[in-house]
Amino acid sequence: MALFVFAAVVLGDASSSNRGGDAPANDPQMEQALAQSQQDGEREKQRRATPQAREERMRSRSAYRGSDGAKALEVAKAKFGHEVSTPAWKSAGEETGQRVVKFLSDHSALIEAGSGPKSLVESVLPMRSTDQTGQPAAIDLGLERHGNGFKPKNAAGTELPDHLADGLMFPKSRVRLGLGAVGAGVTAQSVDGKLFYADVAHDTDFFVAPTPTGVRTYHQLRSDQSPEDLPLNLRGPIRMSWRGGRGAGGRSGRSRW
Repeated sequence: MALFVFAAVVLGDASSSNRGGDAPANDPQMEQALAQSQQDGEREKQRRATPQAREERMRSRSAYRGSDGAKALEVAKAKFGHEVSTPAWKSAGEETGQRVVKFLSDHSALIEAGSGPKSLVESVLPMRSTDQTGQPAAIDLGLERHGNGFKPKNAAGTELPDHLADGLMFPKSRVRLGLGAVGAGVTAQSVDGKLFYADVAHDTDFFVAPTPTGVRTYHQLRSDQSPEDLPLNLRGPIRMSWRGGRGAGGRSGRSRW
């Protein structure tokens, strides 16, 4: 058994609230992604109802117990390769053959692809942010070393630690995100724009990926002995929002705030 459970932490930031224009009430790309997710979920539900899938689940209950860090990462790539390798978010112009002609605001841009006509792209999430020189630039969620951890190359302040016990930091909002009962020895491995922490709990691993306004987190549950309670602890002086969901065939854990 290997399950993937995800959650998203979205932190409002005053620097990203001045959009220079209103973001659309309904983002067509987000609606399309939601519809695709629902279709994928229905297909997965039908697959899991087959006798072969039920037999496979019975075998897998103990197949990944006690895996060390390297083996746990292999399990994640084998069972949840799409989730591991796919970016949590793509910035404007990242699709093959596309180029940003110019930004119209933090939430809109003109895009061109090859010799075709230009397209107006709007997003409810910011597509640009202020870079280290103080100039507006496209959001870049690629991770780079920063102190005792990592941070996105250009996005609202998010600092991801080498040691998970130090917590995920959001300096501009003065917020720290941590996991309950995590050993100080759990260290990060950089994998496809995400950080992977093995064995944060019994037969349980943790991924975190930056987004333009926060982070997306994932728990990998490797056996029937993995905990059902997955606490995420947010501490800070501002209002915070959380969104959780189910991974491929996964179950969602409860979170404490």
